[in-house]
Formats: sequence, structure tokens, C-alpha cells
Amino acid sequence: MARKIEWLERVPELLKQLEDFPAPVLDRAALEQWLGLSRRQCIRLMHRWGGYQAGRTFLIGRERMREELEQLLAGEEPRREQRRRQRLSALVERWHADLKGRYIAIPAAAGVLAQGLDSLPAGVRLAPGQLLIDFRDPEQLLERLLALVMGIQNDYGRFEKLAGDTPE
Repeated sequence: MARKIEWLERVPELLKQLEDFPAPVLDRAALEQWLGLSRRQCIRLMHRWGGYQAGRTFLIGRERMREELEQLLAGEEPRREQRRRQRLSALVERWHADLKGRYIAIPAAAGVLAQGLDSLPAGVRLAPGQLLIDFRDPEQLLERLLALVMGIQNDYGRFEKLAGDTPE
């Protein structure tokens, strides 16, 4: 049953509605409306639950329907679905946090693409074996890191000398 999961959560509500249902049987159309399933899915479900055909109409006894819903509610499937949804929700939250970090807009000062190591922003100090960056908030840190990266990219030879990686 492809869409059973969608109506599985509503089983307690369906049982309540079934108590007030005036007729001793339910037809396929009523089941379609209650469960939000297609005609074919309802017919399959009714056959599986002991429904029958009277003329051109598929029917299932109200009591039989109640028993099947109670059995379904008492089974493992609702708990399994709840655990699946919790795992999915945790996964989506992790993806969201990961994507948030990947697509952050870094503020850039004008001319940052041509940044040189000799004109790094105030608060960025590069010395052999040491890098110091002063910042007031995460946004400013990202801005200064971008300026440093662009300065390194534009003059890697000078970066090696300033960082102390190559002997002089």
C-alpha cells in the first residue's frame, strides 16, 4: 500500500469516526474519502481486510473495519513509522545545517579580488609560524579570512616568505 503511511497517523481519529458511522457497512467511496487513497488502493485494501463486492460496489463491514484498524494500531507499523520520521527529521536538520554553512554569503570589501599581502585589513597579522586575526563577529572574521586567502592566492611566493615556510 503505497500511501498507507500518510493515513496511518490518523487511525485513532478514523476509529472515532467509525463509532459514529450510521451504516453497518462502508463502501469504497467512503474509504477513499477517509483514507485519501485512490480507488484501486481502496479496493486492494478492502479485499485484504475481508471486504466484498455487492453488484458493482465494494463494501466492508463497519465492525470488520474497526477490528482491522485496531489491529493496525496495535501492530509494530505505527511505531516503525514514527521512528522513521524521527530519523528523517534528524537527517534533514543535519543537511540543513550543512547547507547553511556551505552557502553563506561572505561580505567582501571592494577590490578584495586584487588583495595583496602588503595591504591586509587591520587586525590581520601574518608572521613566521603565526597568524593572528582580531574580529568582532563571525561576519568580520569571514571577511578578513577572505582577504587573507585572496592575498595568498595573488602572491603565494611572498606568503611563503612571510609564513616562514621557505628558508631565506
